[in-house]
Amino acid sequence: MDPLSIASAISGLIMLSAKILADGWSFVHAVNDAPRSLSSLLTEMGLINLVLDQIQALAKRAASDNMQTSPSNPALHALLQAHDVGECQEILNGIDETISGCRQLDGQWVKNAGKRALWTLRERDVKNMLTRLTSIQHVLETALSVDAA
Repeated sequence: MDPLSIASAISGLIMLSAKILADGWSFVHAVNDAPRSLSSLLTEMGLINLVLDQIQALAKRAASDNMQTSPSNPALHALLQAHDVGECQEILNGIDETISGCRQLDGQWVKNAGKRALWTLRERDVKNMLTRLTSIQHVLETALSVDAA
């Protein structure tokens, strides 16, 4: 995959993660006693967002230098071949869906209480997503450190 395709794929992930961060922190601030798992998930999302931004910058630099992903960027090439970007997209979509389902509505106290309870029911899924997200973050960081060297 060429550097422009990498930058484009990463750009989509950055936009989705930024949306998740905004929605998630809005939920945390709107709900009394918001779940700690959500704060942990959002903190991890922030870290992923930073790593994705660095990978995007590396891909853009490679594109402007008219390089190919391989062999000058072997770790990014391996990352894309291993489908980690696709898995990251899948995880982010799941997180977005979970947070969207729990979004608080103005003036609808009963529905909001139900949505708060819904988060508790999804707690196991959220912990699983957090574990997968942490794993992806380590892969992305490793690819970034290898290619940046």
